[in-house]
Amino acid sequence: MGDLAASATWAYSDLGDVVGADWATPGYDDVGWATGVGEFGYGDGDETTVVAYGPSAGSKYRTTYFRTAFTATALPTALELQLRVDDGAVVYINGVEAARFNLPDGPVSFGTAAPAAIYGSAERQDRSFAIDPSLVVVGANVIAVEVHQNTLGSSDLSFLAGLSGTA
Repeated sequence: MGDLAASATWAYSDLGDVVGADWATPGYDDVGWATGVGEFGYGDGDETTVVAYGPSAGSKYRTTYFRTAFTATALPTALELQLRVDDGAVVYINGVEAARFNLPDGPVSFGTAAPAAIYGSAERQDRSFAIDPSLVVVGANVIAVEVHQNTLGSSDLSFLAGLSGTA
């Protein structure tokens, strides 16, 4: 399997809009989205790509969406996601939920708040998630991540992800 480096180019939507139910699927057209490389975010000063946060410091967007493609040359037998996120995220591979951090169980919408703020050294923590390798197909794949804020006045947002597998 080919790995997805943390420095990969991602398409992202930071416009404060609802992107549609199929945004995480391989067939979704993200050609109008902005692109950049990780780390994404605002407020910490260590971002490679700064994303917009909304109309004002006290009324920021709740959710920012990210997508990128990767190619699997073989089916993985094990798959690991490294995720740095502030405050919460849901990760999808080919449209299927693969991991969740700091978000409630069940359906998540644009307005769903992360239940706890991530701050201090926890903002820099790379968390590891074992991912079901059956979500990957040989050839083109899409990983999509929605990052949610705890409050609309949050001072920062961070997102960085990498994916590695063994065949």
